[in-house]
Amino acid sequence: MEFTPLFPNTTPARKPPSNSSRAFPRGVHPLLSIGGQNSLRAQFTISTWLCVGAALQSLLVLLPLPVYYTILPSIALLAYKIINTYLELWGFKANHLMQGVIKGRHSAIFPNSDGSFTRSAGQTIGGGGVCVFLLGARSNR
Repeated sequence: MEFTPLFPNTTPARKPPSNSSRAFPRGVHPLLSIGGQNSLRAQFTISTWLCVGAALQSLLVLLPLPVYYTILPSIALLAYKIINTYLELWGFKANHLMQGVIKGRHSAIFPNSDGSFTRSAGQTIGGGGVCVFLLGARSNR
């Protein structure tokens, strides 16, 4: 008895090369993407970044430029950070670290007899002996 395959013997078509096998498929270096920048930032400590900044500032001072050109980047960055902080503090700009955070006080209430948690103003809290705590936390760091 001879073996007969159910499907004809075809060689599979060659797959096109994947995006990961090409060097830069979108013309953008991977470290220039948001994920690449976050990965690069996470690899170094604060002291390392301060040393890199100090080295770049020292190189800028060594160039034959007037003094105010050498301190201008530091002052501009500091002014940007301060202005950005105040804009977030006064509410002119959204704080991206506070997205999805529920501000204000919250307390646990007893459910109504139908199982709902609605409560009108002035209604006393009480009822059954069950209280439901919905606890949650969010960390953006």
